[in-house]
Amino acid sequence: MQDMPGHSVTLLLDGLIDQSPALVRAKQLLPALDWRFARPEQVADIVSRLGQAGMQIPKWLAQDLLAAGHTVPDHMFAVDARELGFLAALNDANISTDTAAAIARDLEGSGSLDQFPPKVTCQIIARLCALGQTTTGVRLALGAYASAPEALRAVKPHLEVYIASLPDLQVRVGGTSSCQSLASALHYTFAAHGLRAAISDGGYGSILTELVQVDQPADVLVLLLDQNYFMPHDWRREPEQFAADLEERLSYLADAMTSFCARTSGSLIVTTLPTGASPSAGYADHTFASGAARVGARVNQVLSDVAKQDPRITVLDTGQALASLSANMRVDPKLWYYGRFAYSEPATRHIAAAVAQLWRSRSKGPVKVLALDFDNTRWAGVFGDDGIAKLQCGDDFPGSAYKAFQNECLRLKSQGMLLVALSKNNADALDVFDIHPGVVLKRDDFVATAVNWEPKPDNIRKLAADLNLGLDSFVFLDDSPHERAVMRRMCPEVYVPEMPSDPAARPEWLRALPCTWPTRITGEDAKRSSYYAAEVKSRELRAASGTYDDYLEGLEQRLTVQPLTPATLPRVAQLHQRTNQFNLTNERFSETDLTQPAGQDGDRLVYSGSVEDRFGDHGLVVATAIDVAGDTAVLRSFVMSCRVISRQIESAFLWALLSTLQARGVRSVTGLFKPTEKNAVAARLYANFGFTRTGSTDGFETWRMELEDLTSPISRAVNIQWSGEQC
Repeated sequence: MQDMPGHSVTLLLDGLIDQSPALVRAKQLLPALDWRFARPEQVADIVSRLGQAGMQIPKWLAQDLLAAGHTVPDHMFAVDARELGFLAALNDANISTDTAAAIARDLEGSGSLDQFPPKVTCQIIARLCALGQTTTGVRLALGAYASAPEALRAVKPHLEVYIASLPDLQVRVGGTSSCQSLASALHYTFAAHGLRAAISDGGYGSILTELVQVDQPADVLVLLLDQNYFMPHDWRREPEQFAADLEERLSYLADAMTSFCARTSGSLIVTTLPTGASPSAGYADHTFASGAARVGARVNQVLSDVAKQDPRITVLDTGQALASLSANMRVDPKLWYYGRFAYSEPATRHIAAAVAQLWRSRSKGPVKVLALDFDNTRWAGVFGDDGIAKLQCGDDFPGSAYKAFQNECLRLKSQGMLLVALSKNNADALDVFDIHPGVVLKRDDFVATAVNWEPKPDNIRKLAADLNLGLDSFVFLDDSPHERAVMRRMCPEVYVPEMPSDPAARPEWLRALPCTWPTRITGEDAKRSSYYAAEVKSRELRAASGTYDDYLEGLEQRLTVQPLTPATLPRVAQLHQRTNQFNLTNERFSETDLTQPAGQDGDRLVYSGSVEDRFGDHGLVVATAIDVAGDTAVLRSFVMSCRVISRQIESAFLWALLSTLQARGVRSVTGLFKPTEKNAVAARLYANFGFTRTGSTDGFETWRMELEDLTSPISRAVNIQWSGEQC
């Protein structure tokens, strides 16, 4: 009916209004109408008739009406459609500038449009732009680009001006097929993450050329792989010969990727092969040598093996990026035969969105903290009203869904995410985790709690301060639309996704939440929660100590220093990549950088330090890279986790380094310091230790110390021991 002329729709509506309650119950006829042709009085009449019948407007009808530009009274929305009040207010012809600006601020919060259908998103963006809120409109349109590219039309006059204002990022694109459409899509998806990507496309089949001949430096090289490149091109050949050819081709690819990392400082993102819509060997596709599924699995395994050797290589799971698209929607045969485009336009946009999201996660890291509500989020029921006995969480529905959700939280904890409790409740609500038999989360799983009646934005700020983390490290999960809206308004840095109203949908939803996905997991990540728990206990000791020196002595700190080993290499590289506060030189050394020699005449020594105290293990928290040439040495890097700042660990570690350098015959050590916006906390390390500033070169301060002046350790609150050879 959407193709009917407008006056025909109007006449049809006049005939349907009398039956609107019955049609809404049956969900018949009305979903097929183009509501843009309905008169305001007709919409008001339907709303009135539903009200007289004791009915609220279901979500599907509310979305259709609002997306067509109509207004609907908030009180008529069904419970799960109240968030559409934003669009209802924006559609109001009498909306004030202040109200439009307030709605724009609310919608700017991360995750606010996660579950809105494209038609609603596009109308919200169009109305925001019409009301002068163009910056918000552009940001929302960019965020919705993968699923609703038509949203860009409403912001077209303002789009490129906004993108031009963003920080630059140099991106190269290559692949096994044509990549122009991916390059175009990346322009918008990187902008959605606040970056103006200057993108250059290597052209059709440029994968090996881009890896081997690095003519143009770039921050990141994106390689788009497709199934056709690796499949047989001559089916007359024996399957065994094809298998040998595939291994040879994969060997070339692996060597080229390794060569790229050895010759450049840029990062590499390479896509996997997703499962195709059509097998090449039917039910034997996973076992036959030239089966498409088997070929894809082999290619992906090789990519994974190569990526393990260098953290600058990240393998993007294309199947996950395309999870919301059916297999048939991922390809467009006409595009393939016309221009050798391996993926359809929707698939290309989703891959581009995943690439940009992955880069953002690589650069800033995934969110670190899961802040969780209690009632009707962790369990069904309200603790204060129902008591522990009536709370539903266990093996029977709906408690089984809540139990599964808690297990997903434990999964994230095992991957390095911190769990904090954030609930408006009496403090004894924490007893649920000790007593309720169906609750799988326990009190000790939370590194911190804020269970009180204070506003949740205030509580999350306190938790962030206690954990020494930024608000952008938090994701907030709450079943209440009101609490989500308040958090977005008061703490816009916090990621606040729209949780499904159905608890059965939440476990899978949480697993699919991209902001929680790690890009690389080290052994330290799995232990991170226990590290922060130990830090919380140490702060409690500090509060009870008379003086700060008493506190440090009471910690009984033990620093274990050791040279770099294969086991510690991933964590040492991770510290260099992610540390911003206590980072003296801001050198982002990769695993390859850390294991390379320091020029022709020098050695690169890399050491790390792990800390334990009376409350537990803090893990590997400090590291350095030192270039030694003859009797001189330069501290090329010095990084330390914020978990142990101001505990004299840095001084004890520095003394251990200098003493072992002295034992090697080094007489003079130069320390480098490059001031940044975030590392002021490390600025006094050399001066406090007795180094003398000697000048400044290329933005680096240089500090020097003669090791003949080295005395006993400055810190008496840290017991130093070595693991492995000291020198």
